[in-house]
Amino acid sequence: MREYIPYICFGPKLPRTTPPTEYIGSVISTPIGEILCVYEEKTIVALALTEEVGLSQAMHKLHRSFERITLKKNASFPFEDTRNAIRSFLKACCSQSFLARGTPFQIRVWQTLTEIRFAEHCSYSVLAAKAGFPRAVRAVASAVAANPLAVVVPCHRIIHKNGTLGAFGWGPKTKEKLLVLEQRVKQTNWKRSGNCN
Repeated sequence: MREYIPYICFGPKLPRTTPPTEYIGSVISTPIGEILCVYEEKTIVALALTEEVGLSQAMHKLHRSFERITLKKNASFPFEDTRNAIRSFLKACCSQSFLARGTPFQIRVWQTLTEIRFAEHCSYSVLAAKAGFPRAVRAVASAVAANPLAVVVPCHRIIHKNGTLGAFGWGPKTKEKLLVLEQRVKQTNWKRSGNCN
């Protein structure tokens, strides 16, 4: 089984003077519960894990970055291959691109997160060093917490140096479940691949 790597764009935060963008929210069922997927016309901008925190709290958290989200529970989801990829934790090819907007500092941390291999993990201090900010561990931790794309940008792979799981915006049980699932997939010799062949 192959791990398909999604195409992730990183962009600057929109100026405060920019009119609020209208976003659509759809809920997708996955092995770890429902995921709230927020998107505009052709781009997915946020993924929130709702199983532990609940849909309303997930919406409240996302509203900090995305002011106008219209939740369409019964609407057809326009990115079918993305739905399949997320449901199978990126074991299916995903042609859809993702967009994560943040400060230059946040973007660098998120880019570094994507370099952590599937079913592996590292500490906040190691992540900070890899991102080029070895003395800014707390700021790096804040950037990790601000990650808008759960699962795709794997912030759940960051744990404490002592081996404890640490905090997770979508709930500690959800984080543990994600890590356990990744280990199970790794044991089935899921090989990493960056193409769709």
